[in-house]
Amino acid sequence: MQIILKGGKTLKTIKIVLLIIYTFIILFFIAGCSQEKYSLNDKVKSEIEYLSTKFINILNRLNNITFENYQVTTVKAELSEELAKNEKTSESPPETGSSVNADVSSSSGNYSNQIIASQMSPNTILNPVTSNIDWAGIKNDIENVYYSWNTILLDMYQLNANKDDILGFSSSLNTATSYIENQDKSNSILAMANLYGYLPKFAEEVLEDKAYNSVYKTKSFILNAYSLIEIDDWQMVKEEIDKANDAFKSVTTNVEFVSKNSYRVNKTYVLLNEIKNSLNTSDKSIFYIQYRNLMEEICEL
Repeated sequence: MQIILKGGKTLKTIKIVLLIIYTFIILFFIAGCSQEKYSLNDKVKSEIEYLSTKFINILNRLNNITFENYQVTTVKAELSEELAKNEKTSESPPETGSSVNADVSSSSGNYSNQIIASQMSPNTILNPVTSNIDWAGIKNDIENVYYSWNTILLDMYQLNANKDDILGFSSSLNTATSYIENQDKSNSILAMANLYGYLPKFAEEVLEDKAYNSVYKTKSFILNAYSLIEIDDWQMVKEEIDKANDAFKSVTTNVEFVSKNSYRVNKTYVLLNEIKNSLNTSDKSIFYIQYRNLMEEICEL
């Protein structure tokens, strides 16, 4: 038998307890949604960075530019019968920085030998290891972007990214892929730089870190300048580099970001001015040297 206290205190107590429970349920639900959105934001941030790295790599490979200072090269040579016999019976240690793999075969006393030597060769702008574009590798890379984009665009929609930008990215991806398929170097570079231009838009729409957004804008302007070298429009190149400098000012004035990345921020700022000064020469090789140094640094931010 329930005893009701004077003034309805028991009923009042029950209401208070129910209100507290209801409040906890609401807070738990809100916290869960916030955590889910936070996790999705982190995921999209990584996805944008993945696309950034992939696009820059493709753009660099279209001019055989790499951030690596050395590249492994191989050389094949045929040895005479006498040398083949000697190779068969003796071995000598390879020189430092190189290795030799000899394939010796014998048929009815006749020796043939193919020797394969590999070595670390300096890979520079002025003295590239190769002038041939690895179209097969680039085609593979751009096709792989489609598999990633099918997932990324769903995350973009979920975070309410601009639908026109999402559709524009898909259309630009198709355009770039078509040029790459046809091995059209100049238009491939221009189309890839245009495709990269959507990344700062996505970053601004779904990420809350203004410094990173400015870094993406800076990269995009640099890549625009890089692409315009293909059509020798040096005036437009200068304008894009000026835009890159302006965009990076938002990074240099972000106290919190600079405190965590002071060395790279300062070095990127210096290299931006170096590439700007190099434009007076209108020399592609000098631009590419400055570009490689700048992109290698800013990509670490």
